[in-house]
Amino acid sequence: MGNLIAGKDLLVAFGTSGSEGKIFCSTSCTLNINQETISATCKDNSANWEQNIAGIRSWEVTVDGLYQLDDKEGFVDISDLILSNDNETSLVFGQNAGGSAVSDDVIWSGDAICTSASLTGADGEIATWSCTFKGTGALAKTVES
Repeated sequence: MGNLIAGKDLLVAFGTSGSEGKIFCSTSCTLNINQETISATCKDNSANWEQNIAGIRSWEVTVDGLYQLDDKEGFVDISDLILSNDNETSLVFGQNAGGSAVSDDVIWSGDAICTSASLTGADGEIATWSCTFKGTGALAKTVES
């Protein structure tokens, strides 16, 4: 079995390209990379199987976290993206994102728009938040050397 990655080591950072700050007090994060298909099936397909070709690719990142009023790069800053006129931000996802890179770390990065941010306060529980960033172009993958 290869080197397993602890979930706590996958982080998300956002901000100005090259100086992104990691999202504070996140509890989970997910990177979704999608590939649409375009049907290329002909009526005379004798094998009677659907044929497809690759279409548009897209990506998005979701993050959940614990809410703190004085957090930096947390819910308050993320919700400010949606409230601002310029919602586009640089986003980094991966091992030690927004921190010191370690050899062989895999990092995904690109520009994204925050499409949703929600804050939840359930009785008897810690306040939590969640957000979604939708990619606005290519997603780049780099491996730290």
